[in-house]
Amino acid sequence: MLEPGKVYTVGRSSLCDISLKRTRKYEDLEKEGRLLGRSFRYTSRKHFTLRVVDDCVYAETSSQLKVRVSGSIKVEIKCLSPNGLLVDGREVTEMIIPELGKSVFTLEFGGGEKAKLYLRRLH
Repeated sequence: MLEPGKVYTVGRSSLCDISLKRTRKYEDLEKEGRLLGRSFRYTSRKHFTLRVVDDCVYAETSSQLKVRVSGSIKVEIKCLSPNGLLVDGREVTEMIIPELGKSVFTLEFGGGEKAKLYLRRLH
């Protein structure tokens, strides 16, 4: 879960907030002693950044739940790598997703790494 206002760095460096080195796929390859394929090397140490911007106005209900009255939750994405970043198949260097709750976005980077970006509703 991403915290509004914080900038998250995504890449293969273990120093990134979201690091491929902390994924199950990487850990499995490391345990098996297999060399990493070229596709992993196409992901830059710091490949892109994400920042969630929550400019919503909320109202509390009698059950202490917050309900969005107005505004939107946006995501700012910035590519830091010469190897590129695709959002829903379109190459971007910088992008603002104006209303995250409307659909699911697919991020593709490196040599075929994929991530889904969506707003999860709490029940």
